[in-house]
Amino acid sequence: MTRASRVMLFLVAGVLFPALLPAADSVDKLPVLRTGFVEFPPFKYVDDNGNASGPWIEMTDKVAAEAGYRVEWVHLPIARVYLYLQSGRIDLWPGVAGIPALQDSVYESTVTPMEVVLYAFHRNRAEPPDSLEFLVGQPLILINGFSYLGALENLPLRKNDLSYAPGHESALRMLELGRGRYVLDYDEPVKAVQSEFPELDLTGTPIFEARGAFIVSRAHPDAKSVIKKFDEAYQRLVETGELEPLQ
Repeated sequence: MTRASRVMLFLVAGVLFPALLPAADSVDKLPVLRTGFVEFPPFKYVDDNGNASGPWIEMTDKVAAEAGYRVEWVHLPIARVYLYLQSGRIDLWPGVAGIPALQDSVYESTVTPMEVVLYAFHRNRAEPPDSLEFLVGQPLILINGFSYLGALENLPLRKNDLSYAPGHESALRMLELGRGRYVLDYDEPVKAVQSEFPELDLTGTPIFEARGAFIVSRAHPDAKSVIKKFDEAYQRLVETGELEPLQ
């Protein structure tokens, strides 16, 4: 077959079978949503190539594409995510609903891609806390930069009772060394590193729960439409069995 014949065959196939040709509305041509990325392993983490990875990342990419958008991930500390949502420097955050500091600056999805539970982790011999108020006066280990869903804002915690760790593994190391009695953290990130501390005899007690959601900055010129499309896209994908809420 000559080159001219091959070209003609390709063009004819494109007329008869347009799906064989690249779609005009490819993902690369979709409008971009700059999206805040905070590490929350194993749901959100940085892979070996330095890219945002994990099931919550994949879910967000999929819902965004279904809604007609493309995600551009921006790796930020949590405090910067709040600031950038307020100022409009990012458009979207797959995060937590009900953050007091954000209520006048964002729209939240009605769908709930996951439930986020805050735990007090401690040695098995320590008394399990029965409420947030129990933690007042206790030596606590907190993760530096975490907002803890605003759960601690109204507690009269004393600075002398607080120690800060740069990450989940470091927090458990501090607990092992007796630098605190309770570590405030989330279940899955601790599970990811717990096996490195077999002598710790670790127990986790849930003390606060919040709703995971897609959060859109009100500074986006089409914010209400974006959050509506995300709600509808997520619901469609769940109804067709293509998505399930994260556990």
